[in-house]
Amino acid sequence: MNSDVREETQVGTFVEKCFVVAVREFVRLIVLTIWLLVGILFWIPLLTRTIWTFTWNIVVSSFTGTNVAHAQRGLDRAIKFYAAGFKTINRAVSRGPVTDSQDRGPNSRFLWGLLPDLAFTVIFWTVFGLVYGVIMIDVPRLSTVVADFLSAAREHIVGQTK
Repeated sequence: MNSDVREETQVGTFVEKCFVVAVREFVRLIVLTIWLLVGILFWIPLLTRTIWTFTWNIVVSSFTGTNVAHAQRGLDRAIKFYAAGFKTINRAVSRGPVTDSQDRGPNSRFLWGLLPDLAFTVIFWTVFGLVYGVIMIDVPRLSTVVADFLSAAREHIVGQTK
């Protein structure tokens, strides 16, 4: 009887482990798919900006003889950014429970540091969309809307001063 209980517990533990592994792999697949799309939206502008910066540093270094090691490190980080996201996801999903010493989420200083990168990414894709016709602005209609708004605002202000 005691061996039956132990065997049943082992079967329950095995099923539980299989379920946890299946859910973990499903979550990994979802997160990897999201990173596949979102990561490239951040990587292309980052790589573009880093190439511009690196090229500018080469030009300046050609004239002044300054060291370009900092620019080289930045270019290397930008090149590895997209692949590093996949590695980070796999490492995070694969390991066991996180201990308190490992749980150091991003601090507010880090998050504020991301704002310029986020702004550049939005500007990059907006300009890209405008240049390549993905985003179309109906200028005559836009100018009519702005003129109507300004006219209504003027009438409202003039009406209040009377």
